[in-house]
Amino acid sequence: MATIRDTRQPRPERGFALLLVIWVVALLAVLAAGIAADSSSEAVITRNRMDAAQAEALADAGIALGIQGAIDPNPTTRWPADGRVQQASFAGGTIAITLQDEGGKIDVNAAPLDLIGGLADEFGVSSAGRAALLNGIAARRASAQSAAPPPAARFYAAVDIYTADIATLPFADLSELRLLPGVPRAAYERMVPYLTVFSESATLNPLTASRVALLAVPGISAQQVAFYLETREQPASNVEKPALSGADRYVQFGALHAVTITAQANTASGAAFSRQAVILLSPNLPQRPYRILSWRRPRAAPPPAVAAAQ
Repeated sequence: MATIRDTRQPRPERGFALLLVIWVVALLAVLAAGIAADSSSEAVITRNRMDAAQAEALADAGIALGIQGAIDPNPTTRWPADGRVQQASFAGGTIAITLQDEGGKIDVNAAPLDLIGGLADEFGVSSAGRAALLNGIAARRASAQSAAPPPAARFYAAVDIYTADIATLPFADLSELRLLPGVPRAAYERMVPYLTVFSESATLNPLTASRVALLAVPGISAQQVAFYLETREQPASNVEKPALSGADRYVQFGALHAVTITAQANTASGAAFSRQAVILLSPNLPQRPYRILSWRRPRAAPPPAVAAAQ
């Protein structure tokens, strides 16, 4: 009896179905890996945002601590306003806080032009740039002089409603110096940390002025400034403060009027944030101890000084 053989070929659909299943499984694996990676990235982003928010809150807390230190009625515990760093620990982070008296800076609205020119000389500003700066400041002062209020009204505005007086000032903000034609940007960046629009004084307070600001005083020597800075932090009962001879037109002791508070906060995770505020102290501390004039993130540190006197 003849044997009958099955000559039918295997159905190709079976192989195609297996291949399709493999591709679907591979696609699901890729999707799962993508979802896992996205979830991990979102977690990292969320954690970073939380750390940044914590650092910002710490910096704001540092400003509050600095205000408290500046208005402390006890002179023995009041924080110095000469740029010294005060360290604080708060909510698991650290804060470096500095107070800088605006009276220790050169006021572009009131200071003698040769004092501003001395600062330009300290940073090696070219003669053309120096002239452009001083001429621009002089022109702005002349245009604002006719709108200036009488001294009594100006004082009242300064201690209570300062913003109402801004329109009468030659410069309401230091950033306006960049608008002066011919002033080099590099010179502006170096000089602006030692300039102010808030002191409303033609003179520097030598007890809080920085070394660079004192070196800008015409006729003062680097040795004289070094000796003065060495002795001014000593207790008054132990060391008599030396006089800055020949500088009476440019320096004068004064009470704290406006102060810049800078807080650099760092969290335990490494996040960092900086906050800077300018506050105006009121003569009537019990009722209104201070007013905030400026609230911002501080500008980047200026390039190193290139003063010939250094």
